[in-house]
Amino acid sequence: MKRNVLTWAALATLLVCVVGATTGCGSKNPQGRRAVEGTISIDGTPIAQGSIEFTPDSSNAVQTSSGAAITDGKFKISETKGLTEGSYLVAVSARVDAGETVDGPMGPEPVFEEAVPARYGSETQEKTTFSGKGPFVYELDIPSE
Repeated sequence: MKRNVLTWAALATLLVCVVGATTGCGSKNPQGRRAVEGTISIDGTPIAQGSIEFTPDSSNAVQTSSGAAITDGKFKISETKGLTEGSYLVAVSARVDAGETVDGPMGPEPVFEEAVPARYGSETQEKTTFSGKGPFVYELDIPSE
């Protein structure tokens, strides 16, 4: 008899775990995050490879930040890693081969340089505001300096 009680208790515990794992508890997105997607180019030419980062500015009540890789000028951030409504600083980076090499421990190594002007990258002044239903869309054509 004691063995049946333990078996049923184990099955009940397993059932609770399976139901909890498949249905979840509450909202799947309690922070109100939304997917973000868009295109990034320099003087109309899509960035081949790079990255984009969104960092909340001081007026943003909910502090979420996120980023993504840029491939062929496009990026996409999923809802689970997305952004909430608010204002953000935007930083873009795209390193390109400078056409030079330096001596490295394994032989010649290529030199890379930043293709994005500092005003849109390391010293970004670019801002955007997201509001409404997602996915949020962000497009930027960076002028070369």
